[in-house]
Amino acid sequence: SMAEIHSMDDIQGSPGGLESDVPALFALKQTVQLIYDQDYRLAPPPSKPTLHAVAGDQKVTLYWDRIAEEEQDPILKEYDFQGYKIYRATDPNFNDVRNITNAHGVIEGYSPLAQFDLKDDIHGYFYPSEDLFEDSQGYTFYMGDSTGLVHEYIDTNVQNGRTYYYAVTAYDNGDPNSMFPSENSKLISILNSGDILLDQNTAYATPTSSSAGYNLDQNFDIEHYG
Repeated sequence: SMAEIHSMDDIQGSPGGLESDVPALFALKQTVQLIYDQDYRLAPPPSKPTLHAVAGDQKVTLYWDRIAEEEQDPILKEYDFQGYKIYRATDPNFNDVRNITNAHGVIEGYSPLAQFDLKDDIHGYFYPSEDLFEDSQGYTFYMGDSTGLVHEYIDTNVQNGRTYYYAVTAYDNGDPNSMFPSENSKLISILNSGDILLDQNTAYATPTSSSAGYNLDQNFDIEHYG
C-alpha cells in the first residue's frame, strides 16, 4: 500500500543521525497517517505530457502535448491543472538542480529552468494552512507568475557536444486546507549498456553544429494562452 511505501522512506532523523533531523521522523509518521485517514486516496497530479526534444546548433527545442490540461482529477472530480515546470540537467537524475530545502535544511525540491502557468488569480507561493505548513516543515511550492501556457520552449543556454536531460512536469493547484499541489515525477535511467530509458515527459539532447534531417535555423513561435 502507499502507507507501507512511505513507511520505508529514508529517515534522516533516525537513530545515529543529527539531532536537528529528528523532526523528519515525526513528519513521516504524519504523512503515513494522512494517507491512511484518506483511505489511501490521494489526489494524483495531472497526466504527464509527452515531451519531444530536437537538438540544433547551440539550442534545444522542446515541445509537448496538452493532455495534462484536458483531464479531470479522478479524486476531486474537478479540472485542477495549473501549469508546467521545465527542468534541465546534465545529470540524468537531475541532482544538479535538486537544491530547494525546507526549514530544516533538508532538500525537498528542484529548481526549474522555466515555468508557465494559467493566466488567472493563482500565482506566487502556495500558502497552506498552518497545520499543513507545519507538516511540510516550512517547505512550499511556487505556483508561477500567471504567464500563460506554452507548449514549445527553446533552450539556448547550451553548449554543442554536451548532453542535456530535460523534463516537463504538469502540476495542479492543490488545496490550502488539505494538500499541497501535486506535480509529475521525472524519471530517466541509464543502463549498463549505455541505453537511456525515458519516461514520456522526459527527453535528452546533444546540441551540434550539424544534424541531418533538421533545419537548425528554424524558429518556433511560442503561443501564450489560458
